[in-house]
Amino acid sequence: MRLLGTLADYIGIALENARLYEAVQRHAVGLEARVQERTAELEEALRVKSEFLANMSHELRTPLNAIIGFCELLRDPTFGPLTEKQTRFLGNIHKGGQHLLALFNDLLDLSAVEAGRLHLHPEPLELRIVLDSILHDLHAQADGKGLTLDLHVDPTLGMLNADPVRFKQILYNLLSNAVKFTPEGGRITVTARRVAGLPSSVSRQGEPLPTEDRRPGTTDGFLEISVADTGIGIKAEDLAKLFRPLTQLEPVLTKRYQGTGLGLALTKRLVELHGGRVWAESEGEGRGSTFTFVLPPAGPKR
Repeated sequence: MRLLGTLADYIGIALENARLYEAVQRHAVGLEARVQERTAELEEALRVKSEFLANMSHELRTPLNAIIGFCELLRDPTFGPLTEKQTRFLGNIHKGGQHLLALFNDLLDLSAVEAGRLHLHPEPLELRIVLDSILHDLHAQADGKGLTLDLHVDPTLGMLNADPVRFKQILYNLLSNAVKFTPEGGRITVTARRVAGLPSSVSRQGEPLPTEDRRPGTTDGFLEISVADTGIGIKAEDLAKLFRPLTQLEPVLTKRYQGTGLGLALTKRLVELHGGRVWAESEGEGRGSTFTFVLPPAGPKR
């Protein structure tokens, strides 16, 4: 009788465990369904947000282009002389319009990337030609601040495979940031070389992790480009925030340098579309910073 009682107890425990397991399974299935539902809602919200930003930016760009165009016409001497004050005011309007236009373009591109509507068209490029073109565009701004621009490109690099428009956009964003945040008399150094592989020492957010030494590789290795400056530097706790959309680190700096928090976020997305990684390093405020990105040798997938 005692044995039968013990056996009955075991059977009762087993049945209760089975009931509990079934309840847990039902709960897990319900949770999974809720997670899938919330994920779908989030994806739809992101899609609507991206479409709204794209439509808004497109609608605003049309009148803005008209404002910029008329400013350029009014500044043309063939339309009559202007006073010094009028020239200055038109210059301010034109500069502000160009700043807003760049912001809208970044919004459109970022929205397109997040919505999966931005596609790359890679082709063979010569890095030195692309860099020379960007430095030419930034020449007046850099000279106005008395900046020294150093360019170190490995002569054995050969051709690279990338989307010409987006690759130039990546480099322009990094170099224009360096020019903007480097005080007068500073130095900006651009270095390009081949490395053995894509570093695992960089997290998804873009902050460096001291785990791997990147060694120079062969001409078939990954392309590594770094932009180092002697500018205002970055706090250690801010490194991970740099590549997040619409993130502004210091209100005072944002006001002084007119930062929007879109350029680096877009740069990160474009580098990742090319199959690469980008990160920032700095020894702290006032110690300058270095932005580096690495691209695979085969280039992005079409």
